[in-house]
Amino acid sequence: MSDLVQETLADHPEAPTRRRRLTAVLAVVAVLLAGGGFGAWKLYSADPGLTSPPQRPWPTGGTLRVFVCAGKAEGRFCDGKVATQEQKQAVAQRLRALPGATAIRFEDQATLWANIWKPIIDAPGMPPVQMTEKDVFEAFSVKVAELSADTAATFENVPGVAGVSWRRTGFWVGVTDLRVRLCGYRTAAREGSPCEHRSLASEEEIHAIYERLRAVPGITAIYRENASHARQDLDNQSPPTSSTSGDDPGQQPGSSLHVKLDDPAMADEVKRAVAGMAGVDEVAADVDPF
Repeated sequence: MSDLVQETLADHPEAPTRRRRLTAVLAVVAVLLAGGGFGAWKLYSADPGLTSPPQRPWPTGGTLRVFVCAGKAEGRFCDGKVATQEQKQAVAQRLRALPGATAIRFEDQATLWANIWKPIIDAPGMPPVQMTEKDVFEAFSVKVAELSADTAATFENVPGVAGVSWRRTGFWVGVTDLRVRLCGYRTAAREGSPCEHRSLASEEEIHAIYERLRAVPGITAIYRENASHARQDLDNQSPPTSSTSGDDPGQQPGSSLHVKLDDPAMADEVKRAVAGMAGVDEVAADVDPF
């Protein structure tokens, strides 16, 4: 494989649906890879003087991923065919030609399988899916400053391409380090979540979580995001025209507390501080899923 194809492998890749066998898995991928007006949320901080949210526009750039035929993967233009080296070179060159394109990476089948498909297939509650590493695509990904369905559409009929997905950068990326998801983050709690069989986090629970976070040294700001803003963020990241859009009515976003740290290495300390508290679903990094 040429130097053009042998790029640094990206973390957290995702893949489009295969006919028949990948539909259920992709629905879970869309959810996991999930999630306006600034008046939709409130700011709380260790400094009582900080009372307004950061005034920033919704991100317009993000990651475009182009999947190429590989192995036994099925698709509109694949069905067992493998993209040639020339076709891969052509895809990579087209990606490099996009305005503002940076960080072009190649992801082989082993990377896609290990980083996304196998963890999802092995997740608790996932129905049995007959897949192996040879059943997934390879992919190129690129960061672009302006990303939309029109950008993705230019790759849909390129020889050797199995499919295209895209996702804009999340609102909180680069603003905060951690997201404390509260009970009710999704209308249907994750299997095994401490929020199963209970209602939304109450105001009293949220206040207790906030006070616990304020007591952790090195936290510089804590933002409260309500469900309306979270929905707007998710819609901006993955509009209905994007294959990564998560439209399962049982898996809609909800309220979270977003935490800014002096040192990102303190993440584990924050997780320990709120572990087991009533109203907390989970703590996750405020980063893009891929």
